[in-house]
Amino acid sequence: MRCLWKIQLLIQSLDNKKCEFGYSKYFVFFLALAFAVNLQAQKEANNWYFGEYGAISFNSGTLTSMTNSAMKTYEGCASISTGTGRLLFYTDGVNVYDSIHKKMPNGYDLLGNASSTQSAIIVPYPDSPSLYFIFCVQDLGRDDGMTYSIVDMRLDSGRGDVVVSSKNTKLLTPVCEKLTAVSHANGREFWILAYKYKSDSIAAYKVNSLGVNTTPVYSRTGLYINGGYSMIGALKVSGNGKKFVAVNYNKDTAVIGNFNSATGQVSNVWKFPFRYGYGAEFSPNGKYLYLTDHGQAKLVQYNALATSSTAFRNSRVVIDSVINGTFGSLQLGPDNKIYMSQFIVTYLSCINKPDTNAANVNFVRSQITLAKGKTQLGLPAFTQSFFIKRIFNYWRNCNNDTTQFTLSKTENLDSTVWDFGDTISGILNSSKNKYGATHIYTKAGYYTVKAYFFYSGYKDSFVKKIEIKDPKPILGNDTAFCNQIFLILRPGKPFAKHEWSTGQS
Repeated sequence: MRCLWKIQLLIQSLDNKKCEFGYSKYFVFFLALAFAVNLQAQKEANNWYFGEYGAISFNSGTLTSMTNSAMKTYEGCASISTGTGRLLFYTDGVNVYDSIHKKMPNGYDLLGNASSTQSAIIVPYPDSPSLYFIFCVQDLGRDDGMTYSIVDMRLDSGRGDVVVSSKNTKLLTPVCEKLTAVSHANGREFWILAYKYKSDSIAAYKVNSLGVNTTPVYSRTGLYINGGYSMIGALKVSGNGKKFVAVNYNKDTAVIGNFNSATGQVSNVWKFPFRYGYGAEFSPNGKYLYLTDHGQAKLVQYNALATSSTAFRNSRVVIDSVINGTFGSLQLGPDNKIYMSQFIVTYLSCINKPDTNAANVNFVRSQITLAKGKTQLGLPAFTQSFFIKRIFNYWRNCNNDTTQFTLSKTENLDSTVWDFGDTISGILNSSKNKYGATHIYTKAGYYTVKAYFFYSGYKDSFVKKIEIKDPKPILGNDTAFCNQIFLILRPGKPFAKHEWSTGQS
């Protein structure tokens, strides 16, 4: 895996001795490992470029607005950064701008359209860290349809350029203004989904280390899209790859269904009424679906995990609406909040707690004011899986007991390294158990536990501060008392439960 050979050389150089600072090779291993993981942290979606020179960044930990955008786009756009959050390039589906906000030498005349709902999306080329695909779709079902081009970051002195021989490679025509991407179930490949115009079918293209499989997986939705402006509106897959939704402007009906990230097929599709559909996004945990009504300026929540079509329809709740205005795209951010664009305003609105029911989502209409430019209808599209992170949970958190750690996501996991934050335990402070681990803490207190994940050539980490409690009750000083005088004993700590020697609890 990338960077691991450097760590191995570092450990070998210590030759089981302490380094000059007095730290053991195990400490240096974790230090080096943390450094390597930091280099590959999941920050590919940390820089957003959209609208009329609008730009925001999540890199500092606090959402900030930037003034360096060179792009003006009415609707669709996409951007991509390195794993550490350094901007690589961005596009409106026609022009491609590099990290210094100059148009790439061959980054012009791509066959997307700045007035296509989801004009472009950028996907890493599997097993080729210098290469990226830009997939594009035309507006209004025009003949250019769906195409892709490849960007090689080794070109133009490391700022990248579109590879001439790959430019505007055609895949499918005609298509709607709908385009999204999500990881394959194997974690190493990707699915690119588009909705074929003048049909009721979704086409899913698999991308792997060999490139794009030009024979798509077709699935029928039962909703035929043809004529008017019905091709406008978003297509999204949930980050966990289990659900999809497609909404349509100026058509009374949208569709939601299951997506199989192993086969690329959709199934169990439900139609539901939604008139002026434009933006769509799933909450981070996949439970809730949010849609924007473009014509009536409404933001709506549904229960995406409803067990029947009727229950799904009945779960509809309007989160926000305005009399004069136009609601546009919805996009999940690295902070697990969902952002919403509006037509020609100087701010982004935000659903701060999208994993909760409608009454508790904390929607703020003006979450961040742009330092430059204005929003239009679009927000940058990203591979939805960028926002799904591996985390761990724990239980049995008492000292001198066995604390257990489990992972929330184990698919395609190659290995895991644990640091329990308990230095006094010596070599027991670390573990290489792949799917979970256990540790015995001998002292109560707070510990910072770290898990380092290696999978499919990528690295990730998760850090959590845990509390280890001392379960020993405090009953007070020894007390003598006479017969028939009652004495109430309490454990003195807010335990979840306790048992007395008499058997009472």
